[in-house]
Amino acid sequence: MLWLGVLMVIGGFLTQRWVGKRQFERRNSSGLQEFKSYDAAVGTQAAEKLLLIMARIAIFIGAIVIGSVLLVNRM
Repeated sequence: MLWLGVLMVIGGFLTQRWVGKRQFERRNSSGLQEFKSYDAAVGTQAAEKLLLIMARIAIFIGAIVIGSVLLVNRM
């Protein structure tokens, strides 16, 4: 079970990094994100927010799994 917790934490951090990199690469010299259309902007931002929420939940649950496995094995 420990490997599952570690995998969730690593996966969550990698997802956050990937979304951040995508947002960074969309920025122009003024610091604004550029999209091809309004629909692309709305869809992309909504999907990225959902991914970030899922990544944070995965990190939180993974940390709980790691902590509980270590606590149970310690007893």
